Amino acid sequence: MMAEKRFALKSRVELVDKKLQGTIAYIGNVESHSGTFYGIILDEPKGKNNGSVKGKCYFTCPENHGIFVRQTQIQLIDDNQKVILSSSDSSEHVESPKEPEKETHFTSSIPVLSKMISSDGDKPSSNTDLQAHVKDLEEKLQTLIIKRTEDKAKLKELEKLKIQNQVSVLVQKSFHLLTLMFLFLAFIRV
Repeated sequence: MMAEKRFALKSRVELVDKKLQGTIAYIGNVESHSGTFYGIILDEPKGKNNGSVKGKCYFTCPENHGIFVRQTQIQLIDDNQKVILSSSDSSEHVESPKEPEKETHFTSSIPVLSKMISSDGDKPSSNTDLQAHVKDLEEKLQTLIIKRTEDKAKLKELEKLKIQNQVSVLVQKSFHLLTLMFLFLAFIRV
């Protein structure tokens, strides 16, 4: 009986457009982003982090060996680096224990749509590919909505601080003017 092929912790994978290989070290949510992300420890120092994002550690690895991607951006490989499962072949994944979501910034690359088009250029290569891509785009949209909400709150706070600063400057100028007027009146009386 053949072992079930699926994306799981410690599985060897290859990043689809980058031809980088590594091992899955984390599967789950990444703060401020919707959907499931896969934390990969890359074999080469061509990543973006050390398993941490905005100070939160999801897994540990040497600097620039860590990267977070969506399932559509990886494919399972065997010991001979042969692809044995791509994201379009499997819609299931293994979840890590989830932690409460907090909102932080995270960036990811967008998978290339051309991989989903067949050689004749008219039809998608498969319905599963399209469904995976649509799900990926929906998750990215949710992430952008969360970021926009965060940015609006930050902008509102900055505007509030700006107004407070302007009021403070006006109060200081008024105080200086009153001081000068008092000194002028005192000088005239003498």
